Parts: sequence; structure tokens; C-alpha cells
Amino acid sequence: VPNLFAPREYAAWTTPVERIPENDFNFLCGYENVYLCSRFGGANRLGTLSSSNDNPIADMAVGDINAKVIAAIKRPDFLNNVGSQLYFTKNGGGTWDNKTAGLPDSLFLTCVIIDDRNNDLMWVSVGGFSDSVKVFKTEDGGATWKNVSMNLPNITLIFVHFPSSSL
Repeated sequence: VPNLFAPREYAAWTTPVERIPENDFNFLCGYENVYLCSRFGGANRLGTLSSSNDNPIADMAVGDINAKVIAAIKRPDFLNNVGSQLYFTKNGGGTWDNKTAGLPDSLFLTCVIIDDRNNDLMWVSVGGFSDSVKVFKTEDGGATWKNVSMNLPNITLIFVHFPSSSL
């Protein structure tokens, strides 16, 4: 899908758009990279996701307590043996770190959530039909991941949500 904000990049038919907390004028758009977009027009790319594929972003999240904290999942390119990739920044895109190590590399990462009280606490949902490979959690900004799927049924997960009161 061509776009108006990043004319040389493509977006998926489910292009992620994220509201920036406490900001009514700007939002984040996920194409092949993350863009800070204005509701008045115009956009700025927030750094470059160093990736071995040009696939668009599947999902992204922004921190509630610090809007410079952003996580973005790149779609996989299974034809070229490139799995989903998770990138994380704490400085508004000045630098992006690949935090994919420890996550399944042969399945589609479908959703990322950043905790609203601790920006190093994140969850990722996984699509596909692999037993006990549905939800992963990090408490250290993606340095390590723990499978917290427990006994979820063997169905594909597209979205994960944890209400603040349940954490």
C-alpha cells in the first residue's frame, strides 16, 4: 500500500498507527520504518530499522510514561528465510536495537504491548499453530524473553492485552 507520509516506503494493509500519549496533534505510523506523523500533514522518519528485509511493520507500541520508548515488529519474509523482527528504542528512534533474540524465529510475531508503568516490561503475541508458543514476556527491555504461554489453546494469536489492573 503506497502512502502519503513516506512515499518511498510501503505499508501493509493493516498499517499500525499509534497515538502518542498526552499529544493530540501527532501519532506514529508504521511503514518499513516508524514515522512521526502530524494530523496537519507531514511526517518525519524516526531513525532506520536496520533490517535484512524491507517488509512493513506489523505492529508497534509506544510507552505511556515515556513516548520516546517505542517497539516495532517487522513482518517476516519467509520466502527469503527472514523471520519477524522486533526493534526497540528508548530515545525516540535515535537508535533502534534488534530485540528478536529469544523469540520464535519461524513464526509471525503479531502484537507487542509495552506496560503502562514500566517501559522495560513488554509482551509479544505469536501467530501460528505451535503448541505452547503464544505469548512471550520481557522484564528487561527485550534483553531476555520468557515464554508465558502456559496452557493457551493451540490457536493463532493476533492480539494480546493486559489491563493495567491485572498486572
